[in-house]
Amino acid sequence: MLDNETVEIYKAAKYIVLTDNTLCRITVGKGCADIDALLLKHNAQAAYFITPENPFSVVLTSAENTLRHKRFRQELSKAKYPFYEGYGTNEDETWPKENSYLIMCDGESKMHKLAGRYGQNAFLKVNLRSSVILLALDSMNYKSAV
Repeated sequence: MLDNETVEIYKAAKYIVLTDNTLCRITVGKGCADIDALLLKHNAQAAYFITPENPFSVVLTSAENTLRHKRFRQELSKAKYPFYEGYGTNEDETWPKENSYLIMCDGESKMHKLAGRYGQNAFLKVNLRSSVILLALDSMNYKSAV
């Protein structure tokens, strides 16, 4: 189970998505008109921001993370999920950026399983015209951490 300090760090993190050569910031607890536009473009009600890097906050080598990205992108392509690349870091960008993906998908359980397969502590959910929420892994069950 994630401790409260870690949840607060994740909630305060900086999440960036590259959309048509524009950087779009998504923030836990706030809506995002740019992401709403993407959801409408893809006829989706929800998107998920997930990284395959550094499972359970264990920092891996660049080579290990590169392999994880290759496998992750293969899964996204096989499932035909539209996605956009991005990254997560802290506000002043002193943390290494974790390359991530904003995935258009209305199947929340599918995204839970995907994040779980890549050992993530948490990921973001963006519902159309709603505030971004943080979903945290708790003993293989996800819960909202907003």
